[in-house]
Amino acid sequence: MVSDQQMDEAIMSVLSDRNGHWVKVAWVVVSAPAKLGSHFPSGHAGHELVAKRIAYLVGEGFLISKGDITNWRFSEIRPA
Repeated sequence: MVSDQQMDEAIMSVLSDRNGHWVKVAWVVVSAPAKLGSHFPSGHAGHELVAKRIAYLVGEGFLISKGDITNWRFSEIRPA
């Protein structure tokens, strides 16, 4: 299984590719698992894990969000 730190690094890596611009949560949820390798769950299960981790990072102030992040296609995040 992948650690929280590895998941955080994958999420931040996807965001760093966008140079601080707002990024759709859906894009991060779909893109981050590819950076985590074959030990990370694929499909919906993996996407849900990334979404939960994004919610944690927003709650802790590591990410800034616009919109309801549970509605992936209509919300955005960026590093704090």
